[in-house]
Amino acid sequence: MGLAIRITGQRAALLVGVLLLGACGTGSEEDPESAPSPAVTAASYREYDGLFAEWQDAFVDCARAEGLDASIPGDGRGIDNGSSPNRPVAEGVGLDLECIERVGLPPQAPPLTDEVLSGLYDLSLEQAECLRLAGYPVSSAPSREVWIESYRSTPAWLPLEAVYSAGGDVQAAVATCPDPDPRDVDP
Repeated sequence: MGLAIRITGQRAALLVGVLLLGACGTGSEEDPESAPSPAVTAASYREYDGLFAEWQDAFVDCARAEGLDASIPGDGRGIDNGSSPNRPVAEGVGLDLECIERVGLPPQAPPLTDEVLSGLYDLSLEQAECLRLAGYPVSSAPSREVWIESYRSTPAWLPLEAVYSAGGDVQAAVATCPDPDPRDVDP
């Protein structure tokens, strides 16, 4: 059984930034020449999506060559079955270590600028209103400035957290009121 890594929703850019996969080479401390190199940081989500798709294809090809049943999910985000209990796994990521060493790091999403975060705030307000109209209890949003500042450390307010905290069906809520995506505000 492999691990499915999916990058979706409001925290997509943050999650991708956290994905620290091994780079090309062995990553051995004894050989500085083979130490991991940093991933390319995309300048926009359009660029990121293209670079990530290329990386996904390379990783899936490698994993299949190694006998794994790796695939790209229908939504195009992430990798399904990118590891096996019988093979070493890249620490903290859950993907096949050997393939990570061969294909390198995935690109990193562009940084969340104040402009992008301001757009995400607006989309979060829209999602909150949608959730309220669908009967979900959602608290009032903090100010734009407080929300932007808190998002970089610990988001103070995300509409879906209220659904989750109340024991509601988060998947149904997202199906009704989609989670904001930085791609929708990419400058």
